[in-house]
Amino acid sequence: MAPVSRRTVLAALAAVPALAAVGCGGGGAPPASGGGRTPVRFAMDWTPNTNHTGLYAAQQQGWFTDAGLDVQILPYNSTSPDTLVLTQSDMLPSSLSIFSQGSLQLGSPVLLGDGLRCVGGALKRLYAKSAVAGTASAPQPGDSSISARSAELGDPILQPGPEDGGQPDDRVAALTAFEDLVAGRANLVDAAVAVLDPGVGTEPGNLPGGPLTGMVPGRLDVDPDELVEKVGRTTGHTRGRITAVEVDGLLVQYDAGEFRFDDQIEITGTDGSFSVGGDSGSVIWRSRDRAPLGLLYAGSDTGGDGGAGLTFANPLATVLAVFHADWVVR
Repeated sequence: MAPVSRRTVLAALAAVPALAAVGCGGGGAPPASGGGRTPVRFAMDWTPNTNHTGLYAAQQQGWFTDAGLDVQILPYNSTSPDTLVLTQSDMLPSSLSIFSQGSLQLGSPVLLGDGLRCVGGALKRLYAKSAVAGTASAPQPGDSSISARSAELGDPILQPGPEDGGQPDDRVAALTAFEDLVAGRANLVDAAVAVLDPGVGTEPGNLPGGPLTGMVPGRLDVDPDELVEKVGRTTGHTRGRITAVEVDGLLVQYDAGEFRFDDQIEITGTDGSFSVGGDSGSVIWRSRDRAPLGLLYAGSDTGGDGGAGLTFANPLATVLAVFHADWVVR
């Protein structure tokens, strides 16, 4: 099962709707090209279409040249941002390098400390790394991915999501809180919280069998062999059985590497797979009293009853405790 991805960014260090900075330079002004023009590189956010007409018209008419710019329009590249490694070179041997993301690319490079350029607007520090022999890079093994680090409180939540073709007009909520995954120690939850936008309708009780009316059990009150259910984005309504609780040392593969989880719930399907990729975030409830007990976040394609795979969930009581939240029954 594909793990949860909190956000996809178009490019490292800068991202705006139509273009993104590529190869942001170090100290000093950007080098001039032939004729004294300033080089500018545009990375398209999609294959060329009518949204990009202005860029191509300006290039064709020579307006960029008239403005003293040497513009190269780079083709769209669908490479995942989490395969990128950001590198700053030509630094002092052990100086500190800060990798940031900005909401705006400014026409004139802005100096933000020692050698940080190219972005403006709302800034978020992604990584801070000490140089080795004058070079620093991020993310490094064990670091959170660019997607995870670039999540900002207030980010729009779309329904349907981007993977299902969601567009900005499909916004339904705003990101309010999330829990960072940390390498080198046990994580307890992989979860986030969003607050619905005003006017967005919900039907929290529209589940097979009706609303979840049971109380959230404590993490130590979840027992093996309990029958459970969930409704997921990919597999819909499925039933399963808890095969283990308080599972420690669970390694889950993410784009940024493996992260370890402790105190997790293991579930197998009673009639095929209990979950597959895309079901992450589903609430799991106990069949006998309809008590919500877990938040689905990971799984495997093998193991479990009949070899149909295993599902793993954070105890819902732990999730609520981490975010200082309450489960409200309607």
